[in-house]
Amino acid sequence: MRQLTNLSQAMTDAVSYDAWGNVLSSSGATVNPYKFVGVWVTTPIAIVG
Repeated sequence: MRQLTNLSQAMTDAVSYDAWGNVLSSSGATVNPYKFVGVWVTTPIAIVG
C-alpha cells in the first residue's frame, strides 16, 4: 500500500496493489503519476524492432 500525505502529514490518498502492480483499491483525488514502482509513469509505448 502507498499513501500520500499533505503538508500537515495527514493522509490524503491511499492505493493498494497486488504483487504485479495492479491496483486493488484506491481512495483520494490527488493526481499522482508515481505508481507501483515509485517512478513517473506515462502512457506505455510500443517498441518496434
